Amino acid sequence: TLLSPSRSTGTRDRNKKETVDATVHANTSRYHMRMGRPVCRRQVGVLGVWIGVLLVAACGAAVHQSNDAGGEKTVYGVHGVGAQAQGGGAVRILQPLRPPRSTRTQRSLMANISAEAKKLSHAAQPWVQEYMGANLTREGLDPILRGLSDEELYERFVWEFERLPILHNTPVSMRNGATLATHDGTPSGAEAVNGYVQSVCHRYIYGGNQTRLSVNDYALFFFQLYYGMPAYELKHWTVSQANECFTFHANNLQKASRGNMFYGGWTYVLNRHTLKDRLIVEAWDAGMMVFFNSTRHISMPPLGVLDAWLHTVQPHESYMNEPFPRHFGLPPQLCCDYSLADLFNRWWVPHTRIPRHGMMLPVPYYEYVVAGSVLLPEDLLYSIAAFSNATKAPSVVEANYSLFGVWGTRRGRDMQKTMKQMQRPLVWASSPDSPMIIDPIVGSVAGDRITADDREVFERFFEEGVTEQPHAQFRALANALPPYLLFHLPSWTNRAACEVVEEDESAMVMGVDAAGNCVYWSLEAPPSPKWECMNDGTCEAATVANSPRAVFDSEEECMQQCGVRWTCVKNIAGAFNPSVMYCGQAKDGEYESLSACESQCYC
Repeated sequence: TLLSPSRSTGTRDRNKKETVDATVHANTSRYHMRMGRPVCRRQVGVLGVWIGVLLVAACGAAVHQSNDAGGEKTVYGVHGVGAQAQGGGAVRILQPLRPPRSTRTQRSLMANISAEAKKLSHAAQPWVQEYMGANLTREGLDPILRGLSDEELYERFVWEFERLPILHNTPVSMRNGATLATHDGTPSGAEAVNGYVQSVCHRYIYGGNQTRLSVNDYALFFFQLYYGMPAYELKHWTVSQANECFTFHANNLQKASRGNMFYGGWTYVLNRHTLKDRLIVEAWDAGMMVFFNSTRHISMPPLGVLDAWLHTVQPHESYMNEPFPRHFGLPPQLCCDYSLADLFNRWWVPHTRIPRHGMMLPVPYYEYVVAGSVLLPEDLLYSIAAFSNATKAPSVVEANYSLFGVWGTRRGRDMQKTMKQMQRPLVWASSPDSPMIIDPIVGSVAGDRITADDREVFERFFEEGVTEQPHAQFRALANALPPYLLFHLPSWTNRAACEVVEEDESAMVMGVDAAGNCVYWSLEAPPSPKWECMNDGTCEAATVANSPRAVFDSEEECMQQCGVRWTCVKNIAGAFNPSVMYCGQAKDGEYESLSACESQCYC
């Protein structure tokens, strides 16, 4: 069992008569898929998702890409091998070509997961509805919510869950990455230049700070044991194999003002609309589930998708009250007192603090996995920047990490320029529970409400930099700005503001502002899309009108120039693993196809 019903679970009385209370902590094998064999602890080390446990590699692999620095260039044409390494230091993981949105194997996998998830989610619906009335849920509700029926709580819960922001945090700089215990991302400057979120596999083959053991273990677990993908355990990884890897993300269950700083200071909020066919829902952080499951000899919970996820609720609720592992170094008195009511109070009762009960303190999310690539800006809804390095969070986890604040710095300017080029909004936050401010310099939100006076006030504060009282300074900035620049996440209580807007499929809804306006931007598909050459020699149509990578007027033109000649790239200067190599497109390449190159490059 994950948690025995007889085990003490904190100060709240959990020993009530309702069977649903007991089943939350009972044997969950009927909700789990069986794997071929138990997962050993060595396999867990690949996941890069434990708090204070994993030291999988990644963050120091690229220098910060500054628009002002000069000398650091990349190209978006076809024959760009080596062009990414001109000056600027260790820019080896900057790449001119992006991976495809998804591979044939990943699309097949998604179809299978989706079909199974729909059946499981439908079967789990009665349990979730009953759970709304369980003592475990009801006893912790704020008085103003206790009058809601089980049906009303269920309706609200589903509405909220399907609008929670999906977060991906990445180091804002090499220095930020060096402070992290969970190295799980490429520095944001490199990712912005690359135009996609790098997986551990891409980071490895291009010479980033990633070990071969970690990548092989990753493949063994995620590919073979959990997802049923082909398992690669090789001395050398190829571009084709790296393109099959996944990236990992988290939903914002706590409705915090910024993302999970223990993964890095730049928060991408991903676009559910553009990623809907690539997103998988996991009941909790996969690495954490492996850790607990391996000691209890149970298998992983089944997977969900964006429109079928109810079966992930029961195992998630069980994991949330697991005792803290000793190596977390967290006070045991903070453990095992979580209830779904903690979320409901946070979501719907004004001024409720961020829930920190149980595992909501160190690992507060359902994990979302992209079976394919996260392209930038195509799959980005908006970004969140950290105002300063200070934190008011009671979380021991976040307090251990710093060097993520960029207000008043060159890096902050670079972030503004990057987001403006991407035509995506930028939001600022000072702490997990601070106000959220829409950057008027970047703009990119609908409504034409931002004025020159707004930008002047914002600039004046930015030029001051961060003072000795950063949180008070941020509040002063919020008070000096008009209500339409103060951002709020979507909520059942403010849903009316965006009901009409959500009917427009081109409207990418972010939330609401303090003036009651729906905050969104419009995704306008190009009328005659250009085509982009991808790193595997295929061509894809652009989904945004301003893509600098889509340079071909037709698929035919793209295919005539994309993937024509290939070369084996070896001896990568500054590579973390000197033996890495990969096949890239080159005008004078010695191979006529990617498969031919990959069959010979590693001999």
